Amino acid sequence: MFTQRSSQLSMYQADMEYLDRVGRDSFYGQVAQARGRLFLDADFAALYCPDNGRPAIAPSLLAVALLLQAA
Repeated sequence: MFTQRSSQLSMYQADMEYLDRVGRDSFYGQVAQARGRLFLDADFAALYCPDNGRPAIAPSLLAVALLLQAA
């Protein structure tokens, strides 16, 4: 089942806590800042069944994890 990520960030997410420690200009900081523009959940909606199965992890989160794993 298709699941979308909330576009609103929480103040407890790692972006808010660790972005300055990782470095805003580092590769990881740039991916964190641009992930909402790079990977949209709607772009992956056709790959998921809309009404069958349990809710999946948001595809945008999986795409970012795959990019960071490859790097």
